[in-house]
Amino acid sequence: MQNFKELGLSGDILRALQEMGFETPTEIQKLSVPALISEDTDLLGMAQTGTGKTAAFGLPLVELASAKEEKVIRSLVLSPTRELAIQIKDNIDAFAKYIPHIRTEVVYGGSSIQQQMRDIKRNKPSIVIATPGRLIDLIDRKVIFLDQIERVVLDEADEMLNMGFQEDIDRILDETPIERKIWLFSATMPKEIRHMIKKYMHNPVEVASNTKQTVNTNIAPRYVRVKRNDRSKALQYLIEYYTDLYGVVFCRTRMETQKVADDLHAWGYAAEALHGDMSQSFREAVMKRFRSGKTRLLVATDVAARGIDVDNLTHVIHYALPDDTTYYTHRSGRTARAGKKGMSIALIDPREERKLRYMQDSLGIKMELMQIPSRDEILQKRIEKRQEELLSTELPQLPVELIDSYFEKYQMMDPNELLEKLMVYDLVNLMKGLPERDEDLNAKKGEKKKNEYRDPNGAETIFMNLGRIDGFNKGSLLETIRLQTGLRNSQIGKVEIQKNITFVEVAPEVSAQFLEGFKDFELNGRAIRVNNDADPITDNGKGERPRGRKGGGGGGRGGDRKGGGYKGKSRSGGGGGNYRGGGGGSRSSSSSKGRGKGKRS
Repeated sequence: MQNFKELGLSGDILRALQEMGFETPTEIQKLSVPALISEDTDLLGMAQTGTGKTAAFGLPLVELASAKEEKVIRSLVLSPTRELAIQIKDNIDAFAKYIPHIRTEVVYGGSSIQQQMRDIKRNKPSIVIATPGRLIDLIDRKVIFLDQIERVVLDEADEMLNMGFQEDIDRILDETPIERKIWLFSATMPKEIRHMIKKYMHNPVEVASNTKQTVNTNIAPRYVRVKRNDRSKALQYLIEYYTDLYGVVFCRTRMETQKVADDLHAWGYAAEALHGDMSQSFREAVMKRFRSGKTRLLVATDVAARGIDVDNLTHVIHYALPDDTTYYTHRSGRTARAGKKGMSIALIDPREERKLRYMQDSLGIKMELMQIPSRDEILQKRIEKRQEELLSTELPQLPVELIDSYFEKYQMMDPNELLEKLMVYDLVNLMKGLPERDEDLNAKKGEKKKNEYRDPNGAETIFMNLGRIDGFNKGSLLETIRLQTGLRNSQIGKVEIQKNITFVEVAPEVSAQFLEGFKDFELNGRAIRVNNDADPITDNGKGERPRGRKGGGGGGRGGDRKGGGYKGKSRSGGGGGNYRGGGGGSRSSSSSKGRGKGKRS
């Protein structure tokens, strides 16, 4: 099957596809479209990101809706993210360009629900594309009714379940008629998907394309070995080296995403962040600038990047490796679309070698180690690009007398000398913006950082009034600390997270930097208080140390402070804290350990 006409699509749709530049259907389209057009059936489609899934279900939706005008919702598409939902609507509208009676609407959170309610009531769409949460809001408000639904499409079903939409999907499917058909598309087959198939689908047609978690062969997988604290500089070198780079930089957290984007922007690059803390209108504006090429680099989290569908991206850069190999595939699939070539570069800390090997084995790929370019290599790249520009540039038509006048002014100069001066002047311009100094950022395999945090007895203990109840584990808290303070792992010692409070040991010389980093820091609208453990912050106003921490500290600031209910170096006095709490003394003595309430005296 070599063209879309053989799929059984009508002339109006084929005309729209031709204008869109669609020539040959992808494998998932070849398998799905004929089955969905000709058979009244459930369908399970297994395919990776970037294989044409949207058209695989979008074309049949349009074909089936073209038979007659409908003023009730017959088809529903569920999407995990706003960006993907908008992309699906845009594609379906393009497919239905010459079928004017087909009306679609997209509804999602983060945008005015009142406006969406007005649009639904006014346009009476037959196809609705929605994110699960907003759809339930509209169902509860009696704006959308699913009692006449004939088809439900679950796009990126595994991702919706990963994002916690299981209950919402169950609620939505229970609102639809039992005879409705379900078209489920997923990249993976977790047990939750199998449960959904068993519960809601009846003898589905199964089609599969690239079901193994492999990376597009048009993508060149690369990695650079760089210490975590050098990632920012390494990213700058890579951007400078790949002079035509147009792509996405993936980060793991929203905070890291914003910081990386801010750094790139400060360095003069056309970069913007995309993450869940942004309003929908702002996100849409960011994507509009990125698609138009005004923004050269998009720095995004995995979830926010769902729905990015730009065909000419050259690079994907993994600022941090994802925990799930599936996400590596999804990320890398943003480049090398529509038959083009692309490159996927991961920034790997030497301590992540084992994780890297596991990822390569799981995906069946070999990621080639590349070197972070030097300052001289970056300059050579600029010179090569400049040469290409000069060779391909057509000279503008200028008045002959102007050219003659210009030549007269330089006719006394030696041509070679003139050429040399012009070239040197051009070279000086090319050198502008180069990294300030040439650094070898390439880390060696197995290399460990110099441990600045050597002596635990020299630690300073920091108290924070947040804990597990706020959703933190050690990894996520360390990441937050690094982003807020700029500290390195080697400057951070023991981290003890309790239910409501946390203790962090840091090298004494960076204690002030830690406190400054969390100044005015808020979490979910709550001010987070941070102080060193010598003068703890408490919530009871009585000067007591928070309870629940094992071990006991020493005395107070030159007074009689009793043994503290925490473990750490005593900043004071001679008697140590015994099991029930030791006595304090002056600052001059060494520490001892113990246990006790730790009241001020």
